Amino acid sequence: MKATVLDAKTHQPELTLPDDRPAEVAAAAEKMQRVAPYLSLGSVVFAALMPLAAMLYLLTSSTWSLLERRHLRGVATVG
Repeated sequence: MKATVLDAKTHQPELTLPDDRPAEVAAAAEKMQRVAPYLSLGSVVFAALMPLAAMLYLLTSSTWSLLERRHLRGVATVG
């Protein structure tokens, strides 16, 4: 993972922009060159958080269903 970032930094091609570029374009290009090597780590973060989200969904859904059934059975026996 870290090797990918280091490899991207060491083998990053030099960005050549036209001389008549606006200052905003140059600033955005420079920022993008600094951020680009880290974009590959996004999939790692996504893969790490996805099981947590699935677990929370299943826990919430199961709890909701259990409480709903318990409530409906209580209403059916009282009424």
